[in-house]
Amino acid sequence: MPRQSPTNLELFEREVLSGQFARSSPRVLQPSFDEAALQDIQDVVDSVIVENHQVHGMAGPTLRVVHYTSIPVVISMLKGAEVDRQNEGPDQPLQGCLRMYSTIGSNDPGEGIYLDEYLPEYLQGENASNNAARGGSRKEMHQYAYVASFIRPKDPEHTDEVADNLVFWRSYGREGTGCSLKVEVPLSAFYTVIYGEVDTKSNGERLEREIGHLRTIAKRLEQDAGVSTKPLDEGISLAMERIRYLYKSSAYAYEQECRVVETEATIVGTPMQPMFEHSGLPGQERTKRYINNPILSISKLFVSGSAITLGPRVPNAEDTKDYLEQLLEKANLALGRDVRYSDVPYRNPTNH
Repeated sequence: MPRQSPTNLELFEREVLSGQFARSSPRVLQPSFDEAALQDIQDVVDSVIVENHQVHGMAGPTLRVVHYTSIPVVISMLKGAEVDRQNEGPDQPLQGCLRMYSTIGSNDPGEGIYLDEYLPEYLQGENASNNAARGGSRKEMHQYAYVASFIRPKDPEHTDEVADNLVFWRSYGREGTGCSLKVEVPLSAFYTVIYGEVDTKSNGERLEREIGHLRTIAKRLEQDAGVSTKPLDEGISLAMERIRYLYKSSAYAYEQECRVVETEATIVGTPMQPMFEHSGLPGQERTKRYINNPILSISKLFVSGSAITLGPRVPNAEDTKDYLEQLLEKANLALGRDVRYSDVPYRNPTNH
């Protein structure tokens, strides 16, 4: 969408050229330049996100989605929710949240860098050239992002089918030993993922065009007024971290994914401080970094109509169901006792 009004940098440049700051030193001009530049960068990225990644056309402020995870993680979250209920307070960090995991270790090798294929180097992150020069992995450049992923059914009436799906049990349901959560999420915090070359390339070209325009103005101001463009470059790097995790290869389009994304920059000064979890199937255990985000408090996500579905290979499923129902009651969640068994026939992969 073309710009309808001058950018803040364009207005600032006009003021400089008009002689309004003729006697001002670069040190005096710098704060005004920084404010204009950073706001413009924010506006460009916000515009792309709103137009391409927000969910539109919904009747209400929430969206029903599905999240797959492990039984131990759900147990830990439910116990945390009980603690939260007992220790309510504005400054009390929440423990009963759906976890946002670091993108390091993602099953997608293009996580966080797929969009970079369609961007010039200056939009690929502040460490792009240095990292390439030393032969490092591109993934190292974007290691401090946290993502919570959800499956958004194309038809809301088919949410239960998505919550008990063979493909997702294999991909994200711990080979059928995990569980799925059918929950209600606030639209304002969630963004849809774009898959494949066509739309990714289009948005990449738009970002290059509009941010490139701002860089051109900044370079002129650097030459004419002596301001430093370094804050602009840093602002570009931070802004791009907000959007780069919303693009994936078409190979993952079946996920129908929507996400919450946080970066190291967005969690500074908040209760969302990194924690660690050690889990996994036998022989595949690993340690993962995660944060608890208050908007993903399960006391908010679990509403009437929500459900937990146990995977088709959960050991001692009846006892697990009873235990989860007990934890739900202790946490006083609106979900009540809606814990279900999977209807998917699933063969143990080791028995093929």
